[in-house]
Amino acid sequence: MGTFSGEESDGEASGGDFALMVSSNGQGVVDLTYDILQDDGFIVTNFPVAGDGSFSFVTPEGSTLNGTFGAGTVSGTYTHEDSEGIAGTFSGTIKSSTGIQQANTGYYSGTYGGALAGNIYALLAADGTLFFYTLSSTDADGAGTGTVNAGNSFSGTSFGGLTVTGTLDPTTQVIAGSYSSGGTPLGTFSMSLNPSP
Repeated sequence: MGTFSGEESDGEASGGDFALMVSSNGQGVVDLTYDILQDDGFIVTNFPVAGDGSFSFVTPEGSTLNGTFGAGTVSGTYTHEDSEGIAGTFSGTIKSSTGIQQANTGYYSGTYGGALAGNIYALLAADGTLFFYTLSSTDADGAGTGTVNAGNSFSGTSFGGLTVTGTLDPTTQVIAGSYSSGGTPLGTFSMSLNPSP
């Protein structure tokens, strides 16, 4: 299983971030994407990857991604679903399979509540990098990155400015904590490690 990270570019110097996790059989992936320019994103699970490493899929929102996994790399193109016809490219490299969190790597999902409520998803890489994505019941999407350190504490910031802090329990493989904005507590979250997709 590999966790990829990288950058999107929309041709207007205002791209986003993405992370993809490839399952051990190479046939299922999880994709978390955030487009800064459009201030939205998506998560897609289990889209097919061909034997040559290529993939093509349409997100639930109507965006189209085409790409190819190489030897430790991924690259491709995308078009945004809106009428502006925004298109761009993405590329990334595989993160190390060893590190402080290699026993806890994978795809996490759960819920959060409080001032906002919805689902939260994350990919944890072996080096402790956590890519997370939130989908609220009011369709206010957000994504961000953070780090789960050797002491299993987590902190990160979403592109929308939310501060997310928490702790990984390595026994249960649950990441739980709280989120705030400008120092004002807004709610809590909890997410568990899922089997490989």
